[in-house]
Amino acid sequence: MNQVQTNCQEYKSNDFSSPSNNLSWILWRLPILALISTIFLPSSFKIFIWPISLGIMGASCSFNASKCKRRECFVNGPYYLMLAILSYLHASNIVYLGDYGWYILGAATSFSQVNIIVIEKIWGRYLHA
Repeated sequence: MNQVQTNCQEYKSNDFSSPSNNLSWILWRLPILALISTIFLPSSFKIFIWPISLGIMGASCSFNASKCKRRECFVNGPYYLMLAILSYLHASNIVYLGDYGWYILGAATSFSQVNIIVIEKIWGRYLHA
């Protein structure tokens, strides 16, 4: 086995976001379900659920980027953290995003899925793999 194959296997075994890893349900899928389930609820619910869910996803993705070198996590980790802050500011009425602010934040969160597809299709799943 050459060095590239060895690195790729090592990265895959350290990838928390892999569907085969049970931790991915807690770190990404559960927060996504929380976001989706609260989209039509009042801001008083979202002020807790959205920043926490996006913060968990952002911190997990950032840690995953350093641990397994997954390319999309280098982009989406900081992106989710930025959205966590923005969702808190919007829910607190510190930053007003308009009447459709939650839908804008939801669409921006959904855009991260486009990041995953584009980044991994063009450059591959793992850095230096």
